[in-house]
Amino acid sequence: MKRLGVVSATLGALMMAGCLSDSSSVAGIEGTGSPTTVSGSVTAYGSVYVNGLHIEIDTADISVDGQPAGVDDITLGMVVDVELDQLQGQDAVAAAVRYNRTLRGPVDALVSSSDVRREIQILGQTVVVYDDVRFDGIAFDSLEPGAYLEVSGLVAAEGQWRATKVASADRGPLTAQGRVETWRADQQRFQLGEQSVDVSQAQVSGDLAEGDTVVVRGGERRGELWYPDRIELIEPAIPQEGGQWYQEGVIERFVSREAFEVNGIPVDASGARGLSDQVELGDGVRVMVSGTLRNDSLAAERVQVLRPGINRIRARVDAIDPDRGEVVLLGGRYQLTDLTAFENPAGRGNPREGVNLNSLRVGEWLELYAYYEGESQVVTRVQRQPGYVDTVALSGPVTAIDRDNRWLTVLGVTVAVAGADGEALFDELSLGDSVSVTGDASGSHVTARSLSRRDVPEDVRGCPPPLPGQCAAAAGQLPTAQSTTGAADAELLQFRF
Repeated sequence: MKRLGVVSATLGALMMAGCLSDSSSVAGIEGTGSPTTVSGSVTAYGSVYVNGLHIEIDTADISVDGQPAGVDDITLGMVVDVELDQLQGQDAVAAAVRYNRTLRGPVDALVSSSDVRREIQILGQTVVVYDDVRFDGIAFDSLEPGAYLEVSGLVAAEGQWRATKVASADRGPLTAQGRVETWRADQQRFQLGEQSVDVSQAQVSGDLAEGDTVVVRGGERRGELWYPDRIELIEPAIPQEGGQWYQEGVIERFVSREAFEVNGIPVDASGARGLSDQVELGDGVRVMVSGTLRNDSLAAERVQVLRPGINRIRARVDAIDPDRGEVVLLGGRYQLTDLTAFENPAGRGNPREGVNLNSLRVGEWLELYAYYEGESQVVTRVQRQPGYVDTVALSGPVTAIDRDNRWLTVLGVTVAVAGADGEALFDELSLGDSVSVTGDASGSHVTARSLSRRDVPEDVRGCPPPLPGQCAAAAGQLPTAQSTTGAADAELLQFRF
C-alpha cells in the first residue's frame, strides 16, 4: 500500500433543486459572512440550478474527479458540491464547484425491476434508479447486466445509492465511492458494499480505518477481489460555525422527526418550517434540508421530502399560469416547484439552454413526471419534446371506470379504450390499478391507441385524491407520500418569476 497526500473532499453540504425563472442580479452575500455550501443534483442550466438556487459558475474553480474542468463538464443530474462566493435571495455566484463520480463500471446484476424503479448492482454497490432521473445515452429499460455505466447519486445506506443521473460510459477506469467496512489491516482488505477490495497494490492517500469514506479508482477485478490503482480518502469540509448549508440527501440514523442524520451530518429539525404530525420521516427517506451550522449540527430551517415522479403525462401545453407556477395539460393543472428539474431534448436547440417556466410556450409538447400531493400533481421533471412527437401518453392510476361505454380516467383524463391495442385488459382493471396509455387527444379526452398494465411498487404508488380509501390503506407504507412543507409554507414551493 503506497502513500499519497490526503485528498480533501468536496464540500459536506446540502440539497437538490430546480428552476422556474430567469436569473436576477447578485448584490452580495447575505447574513454574517460565514461560508455557504450547497450539495445536491443539478436540475437545470443557466448557469446551473441546485437546491432551488440559481448559481453562476462561469468564474468558479471547477474540478471533476480532482482534475481541472470547465463549465460544460457540469451536466444535469450530477451531484455537485458548491462553495458560494455571493448569495442574494435565490441567486448566487460560486467560488468552487466539485464533482466526483459516484460509480463507473459494469452492471453486475439486476436486483429488482418494475416499470418505474430498478435496483442494479455495480462494483458491489446497490443503486436504486427511478425512471424520472436524468438519463444520458441509455434508457431506463436498458439497465441490464453488462451495461457499462457512470452513475451520480446520493448515499442511501451502507453500500446503497439513490441515483440522480445514469449515463452510458466508455470503458474508463472503474470507480466507486463508499465507506470502508470490515477493514482487515493484516490482509490489506476491506468491504465496499458487497465488493471485496485488496489495497496491497494501490496508492492510498492516508491511513485507512473502519467507516472512512473513500473513492476507489482503476485497477481490475480478479475473481471476487478488486485490485485498484488508487484509493482516496474523502474528508468533508465542514463550514464554520454559523455557516449556511443547503443539502440533498437520504435520512440515516433516524431517532425522531426532529433528530436524524443526512450525509453523516446531525440534523435538528425542531425549528423547521412545515413539519407536521402527518409527515412520515424515517431511514431511507430522501430529503432536502437547509439551515445553519450550530454546535456541529444543522439547525434546519426547511425540510422537504423528495418523492419520485411515478406518474407521467406527455401532451401539448394548454395554458401556463405563471402566478401559480402551474402548467395545464389535457385540462389538468400541474404544479412546478423550486425543486423541479428541466431539460431540453437532444437535437432541439442548445442542450445547455436555460429552460424554466418563462421559456415554456402554449402549444408545445412536454413530458412531465409528477406525484400526487393532496389534490395537486407536483412535477419532479419537465422534458421538452422534439418536434416530431404527436402522440399523447399517460401513465398513472385508474380513478374511474365506465364498463358500459368502455372508458376510464387516468390523471383526470377520460380515455376511450374501444379498439385500442390491449383493450382486453380493460375488463380486468380495478380502481387504483396503474396503467399506461398512448393515443390521440380531442380536447381533454383521449382516444387510446394502446393500453397496458403498469408495475408500480406499493411503497411509491401515491394517493390519487378520487381514491381516499386506497390512500388511507396505504398511508403506513408510504414514508415519502407527504411533503414536509405545510399549507402555511406553500410559498416555498413557488418559483420566482
